[in-house]
Amino acid sequence: MVAVITAISINIVEDGLFSPSPLFLLMVIAQLTVAALLHPQEINCLFYGIIYYISVPSMYLVLIIFSVYNLNDITWGTREVQKKKPDAVIPFGFVLR
Repeated sequence: MVAVITAISINIVEDGLFSPSPLFLLMVIAQLTVAALLHPQEINCLFYGIIYYISVPSMYLVLIIFSVYNLNDITWGTREVQKKKPDAVIPFGFVLR
């Protein structure tokens, strides 16, 4: 994403501020700024939004690596193991099978 931001900054210098890519980035920044101004208690979250915006592509890569290298772990999946049915106990101590 840092490469994308660098390319957008080059695009701003060459084509101007109102070409499509910089305009989209400015609209996203404006939207987040307005939301932060409407909710002043969460205004410090703007810093984390910048970090999130920069690190989104790397998280997609980490997710793919995680899913490929954890194929042997079936404990979280939908596969069910057949469990042994417990014996039924009658109140007088007899066991039914």
